[in-house]
Amino acid sequence: MLLLGLGLASEAAAQQPSPRVQLGLKLGLNLSTFVGQRCTDAPIGWEGGAAFGLMAIRPLSSHSALQLEMLFSQKGMHERSFEHIYLNPTLSGSANTYHAALQYVDVPLLYTWGPGRYDQTGLFVALGPQVSFANSKREYVHPTSEDPGGPNEETLDTNYSSLAPVTAGYVVGAGYRWATGKAAGLRVELRYSGDFTQVYRAGYGAGSLCRGGSNQFRNGVIQVQVSGIFSGLFSRDEPAAPAPAPVPAPPQPPVWPPRPIIIPSPRPVPPPAPPRPAPRRREPPQPFPRRDRPSIPDPTKAPTMAPTAVP
Repeated sequence: MLLLGLGLASEAAAQQPSPRVQLGLKLGLNLSTFVGQRCTDAPIGWEGGAAFGLMAIRPLSSHSALQLEMLFSQKGMHERSFEHIYLNPTLSGSANTYHAALQYVDVPLLYTWGPGRYDQTGLFVALGPQVSFANSKREYVHPTSEDPGGPNEETLDTNYSSLAPVTAGYVVGAGYRWATGKAAGLRVELRYSGDFTQVYRAGYGAGSLCRGGSNQFRNGVIQVQVSGIFSGLFSRDEPAAPAPAPVPAPPQPPVWPPRPIIIPSPRPVPPPAPPRPAPRRREPPQPFPRRDRPSIPDPTKAPTMAPTAVP
């Protein structure tokens, strides 16, 4: 399941344009019991507890995110009709109630998906693996007629070395988120977490409940949690949404009968005029001597005589 979750994360990471890591606090209630092969015929009941811790959300796409948590979680169970010999000799018999109060640090890695954006109001589902680290145990018994913490309550064992130090399991659940901003919001989740690993180590049976008995008990927990997202780290401004593409105009219905298309005929271009000849130069008229009559000497002028050569 871990490989599946990492594969989904790597596939969706390419679709995330603007990563934003969000931090938050988580608080919830646990209702836990032991599931698996039983070592006693008495009915086993559910034990209440608390869960609280930190969470980090890294969006993978517009609809999915990777959610890492570290929670302090109280688990356990109780059984009625438990036989016990008290230090007080006046108390004996099987009218007793046995409790196993266990404490773990749960580290789930969840893939969350919702039909809306990860930072908007809407439903979401969660699925992923979980690793739990045991850090405390207390087994105690009290008369069934008394409430836990009464004067006759006795502790049976507090050594948590009998528990499996690390258990592997899974988480599946759903929830609803109310978004109040890009880096703030409120979530409510309902989950079930189960373990693949037995509660006790080999050779320790089922603790004081069945010493040397079956070791097939596993934790099963119903969880109701409320978380608040209060911070966004390593964020970048998301790119503005692209402008919507223009909507093409609807096609107009054809006109019937179709209108004739009139193409104007081209206007004829007149041929170019021939070049004009250069104007001819008119020569001045030459005087034409008249030979039909002798010239009349001018009386006002003396006659001129040609010079005669002297021999």
